[in-house]
Amino acid sequence: MHVLIMSFGTRGDVQPYAALAGELARAGHDVTLAVPEGFAELVPHAGPGTITHQPAGSTMLRLVQEVMPELSGPRDALRTLRIMTSAMRELNAECWAAA
Repeated sequence: MHVLIMSFGTRGDVQPYAALAGELARAGHDVTLAVPEGFAELVPHAGPGTITHQPAGSTMLRLVQEVMPELSGPRDALRTLRIMTSAMRELNAECWAAA
C-alpha cells in the first residue's frame, strides 16, 4: 500500500508523522511524507518499504514564523490576507503534487 502523510507546522507537529512514516515503511508500505523542506532530516530511512520526502508548506511555515509576528492590528489585516492567500495556494498546489 502507498500512504501519503501531509503535515504542516513546527517540528513538534511534523515529527510524530515522520515516526509514523517510519513504522509504516518497516511494515512494508511505501510512504510519501509531504512536510516543509526544513524537516527533511526527520524523514526516516528504514524499510522494506520506502519513504519519499515531498516538500510542502515551506513558504507558509516561513511566513508563520518570520512575517506574521510583525503583522498585527487592523491596518495589517489586508496585507496579511494577501500574503496568506498566496501562501495557502502554494501549499495546496504542493499537497496536490504530492498526492
